[in-house]
Amino acid sequence: MSERFPNHAEATESRMRPDIHSLAPAQLLCTLAVTEGHHLHSDIRALYVRGARTVAALHEAIPFAHDYRLAAQTIARRASTEHADQILLVIVGPQLADADPTPATHRALVEVTGQECQHASVGLRALWCANTTPGATWASYDTDAQGTVAPIEQSPEFTPGQVGPFAHLADLRHATHEDDPEHTARLGALIDDHLTSGEADTDPPAILARVQHMLDGHQTPDTDECLVDLAVGLGDYLIRDALIHHTLRRPLGRSEALWLALTRTLPAPERADAAVLLAISALRRANRALCDTAVNTTLTAAPSHPLAMLLRDACDQPDTWPRVIASLHGMTEAAHQHLSLPAPPPDESHD
Repeated sequence: MSERFPNHAEATESRMRPDIHSLAPAQLLCTLAVTEGHHLHSDIRALYVRGARTVAALHEAIPFAHDYRLAAQTIARRASTEHADQILLVIVGPQLADADPTPATHRALVEVTGQECQHASVGLRALWCANTTPGATWASYDTDAQGTVAPIEQSPEFTPGQVGPFAHLADLRHATHEDDPEHTARLGALIDDHLTSGEADTDPPAILARVQHMLDGHQTPDTDECLVDLAVGLGDYLIRDALIHHTLRRPLGRSEALWLALTRTLPAPERADAAVLLAISALRRANRALCDTAVNTTLTAAPSHPLAMLLRDACDQPDTWPRVIASLHGMTEAAHQHLSLPAPPPDESHD
């Protein structure tokens, strides 16, 4: 695990709210789970603060005890790269004893990191929690403060209708797998029959009205006929682009359950465009892990999918996400205007 520490390129990045470091611990910890798409159980998060802004984050596994110094040096050295004046170190992992809710676990890592930060003239605050699930214990290394992790609904990043956070990263990675392979195979045969029957022409207004109805009612397809119609509709790039545009304009997270249901149910290659819609929604919420998972699902179903390749490149460059979203908005504006989708309800969340 710790061999990764010397290589900064291995540390993952995420686009985090600039004031996350100033949140109360209970909200900060649930916000980490919301923004990453899964709960943390044995991890380090170092948040780098410059002035009043969180400017970067280092995400790593907890090192072995004999590598604490190496880990501390890496954490402190990154502060210079980011021109940070303070680090908020969050250590997530089991406590030493069930009866002891104090952050004794990895206190030595905090002490060594404090020494390295002092040499680098960088301030350090440190926080421990058992995990990020609601109700889990947290405690400060710096004071006697302790408490429990807040429900995810109390996170300023929480979006009603969003997918996740999942219990573990592995659960997120499996979220787009086929729900019922036999059903998916039957749908594939039905789609093929539809496409070869001479009835393959799509009715964009009807399909979009059906999607709008499901989104408004927070519904997912419940019949094979509906699934076939949506699968064929997504194959019409005019419809797909109109749905992308609508996804970019709707309140965050509202459409994710539908795109995930289609991704888990439709066969390849039809599931590729459903997964792209899921990836775009996840990117808009700055949920890199879910976006990456959806992109990989798309490329498995359609290896040369141009939008998936665009999103794959963006996943590793959080600073480009606003530009990518703006580009997608512009690319799909014509489809939106042509099909005249109704305006979505006001977006009360934030991008």
